[in-house]
Amino acid sequence: MPVRLNTAFMRVNKPQRGALLIIVMWFLVMLTLLVGTLVSETRLSAKVAFYNKTGVNRWALILRALRQTEMELMLQRMPPDEETHKIPISERQDPLLAFDGRLLALTYPLPANVEVRAFDHIGKLSLLRMNVDSLQKILEQRLGKDLQKITPLLDAWQDWMDADKLKRLNGAEDEYYQSLKQPYLPRNGALETLDELLLIKGFKEVFGEVNLESVFTLFSHHQGVNPNFASMDALAWIPSMNAEIAQKIIHHRAKKPFKNINELNEILQPINPEIFNDISVWLNFANTSNYYTIAIQVNDDAPSEDSAPDDQNHSPSFDNDKEPLEKPSQFDHVFAYTATVQAHGYAQPPKVLQVRPYGELPQAAESATAEIGQK
Repeated sequence: MPVRLNTAFMRVNKPQRGALLIIVMWFLVMLTLLVGTLVSETRLSAKVAFYNKTGVNRWALILRALRQTEMELMLQRMPPDEETHKIPISERQDPLLAFDGRLLALTYPLPANVEVRAFDHIGKLSLLRMNVDSLQKILEQRLGKDLQKITPLLDAWQDWMDADKLKRLNGAEDEYYQSLKQPYLPRNGALETLDELLLIKGFKEVFGEVNLESVFTLFSHHQGVNPNFASMDALAWIPSMNAEIAQKIIHHRAKKPFKNINELNEILQPINPEIFNDISVWLNFANTSNYYTIAIQVNDDAPSEDSAPDDQNHSPSFDNDKEPLEKPSQFDHVFAYTATVQAHGYAQPPKVLQVRPYGELPQAAESATAEIGQK
């Protein structure tokens, strides 16, 4: 018996099937979007967790390196042991000479992805006792003997330092600083930070591109710069210094540290004996200061396994075979976590005076030498 199809029923349900198909498609689209969102959120959460862990690990390494370097400052100040006493004094190498900015291999080694340097502030020009005549000579090293440029700077410097509100002829007091777009008041006292130097009228144009931390210090009261510790940046600002002399100083101390002014004179005589007196008054051959800037760099891409010491009796501070984690190009700015500390002998840990999470390291020798040669 033939079957008769109910075409009317089929015609009635056809639009319903189309609507149902559309609903199913929209459901699949929304489900796809939801799954994609969940996947994206999961990936983002994983990245946040990863970078948080990396940041925590980096901070832990920085604190570890800081404490171990502080311990190194204490260890190298301890009285000489019996083995050291057997070495003639003239042949002994002062362990504190290692804190001249070279890579340190500490007594208690750090992981391979951590680099530590320490800069003795006796290798910097102290602004604490800087008089006007000395400041003028430093400015002349950069600007030449142009009194029209230098005199306003000297007047502004004195107005910033003195306690009164009387403006010198070319200086600046409250009226000038209050008229600026972002007004402030002069210190009317000694500088408290090196960055404050840039607030003095006209000084930003001279020192704005200078790595102040590697050239000047406000912590040490010493007079003069010890050439055994001075960076190329600091040498560049010593009056009458030039590229050839600065480079020879660096090369000489790498082989044999300077002991007195006569050894420096042996370098200057063949080059320019007439400037010996000009340079020598800026030098100080005292051993060390008690102020250091510790610079710490952590390379997240380098292996982080702890490096085992080869010899427990090895004097680690003079290990110059350690290669740097990165070799920046000639004029790159290199940054590190830096902390300025004051050492108190070997009986108590150094006192932290200042911290810069992104402190700039002194320039490489080639870069600084090129800068001196342009003067």
